[in-house]
Amino acid sequence: MATLELSDISVRFGGLQALTDVSFRVREGDIVGLIGPNGAGKTTVFNVITGVYQTSAGQVSYDGHPLKGMRPHKILAMGVARTFQNIRLFQNMTALENVMVAQHSRSREGVLGAILRTPSQKREEARIREKSMQALAFMGLESYAHEVASNMAYGLQRRLEIARALASEPKTILLDEPAAGLNPAESRDLMHTIGRIADLGINILMVEHDMKVVMGICRHIVVLDHGVMIAEGKPEEIQRDPRVIEAYLGNEHH
Repeated sequence: MATLELSDISVRFGGLQALTDVSFRVREGDIVGLIGPNGAGKTTVFNVITGVYQTSAGQVSYDGHPLKGMRPHKILAMGVARTFQNIRLFQNMTALENVMVAQHSRSREGVLGAILRTPSQKREEARIREKSMQALAFMGLESYAHEVASNMAYGLQRRLEIARALASEPKTILLDEPAAGLNPAESRDLMHTIGRIADLGINILMVEHDMKVVMGICRHIVVLDHGVMIAEGKPEEIQRDPRVIEAYLGNEHH
């Protein structure tokens, strides 16, 4: 069974048709690239999957369960995490605190336990701290645990967002332009890291404009143009597709 499946998804905002009959799957441990020109509907797809937008038609299912009508925090608890095109860290909190926030979807202790500092609440806090440190270490950020996010370099903040997503213990991560603003060395390091995440059995759906990253790491690519899927396939197939070349990639990829 496909872990994440979009079936004939359409989204309309008033008179604007943002997506039309979009269908594709993301299987376990897969790395799928979602590409297309600006305004193609890529972020709308992310917002539909994570419950920010509702579909006008069609269905998103995860592990066979329809997601329609579910709130974003419930979808996160099911195992779907995301990053954002524009960094959305808590800038005045440390890297560790930013990552610990993601564990809220896995916590069981309530407000009363936190106020009374019960033994079970203390155990859970220790577990959350340990899980968060593991996520930071995976992303090479362990030494920055107590650094305030706003003091961290841009590339490190990008990595911190991914660490926060990992800390929610997801089965699927949606990466929204993770290589945006990175230099070539940072982009190569990011590709290696994304491969390591997939090796954990976590599926990855990635929106990215850097074609070197997309073609270098993605195993399957979906192409949108004006809210419509115009192509789907392996990277080498997408590079040769005349519809994709015309709509997006340009002659340098011909």
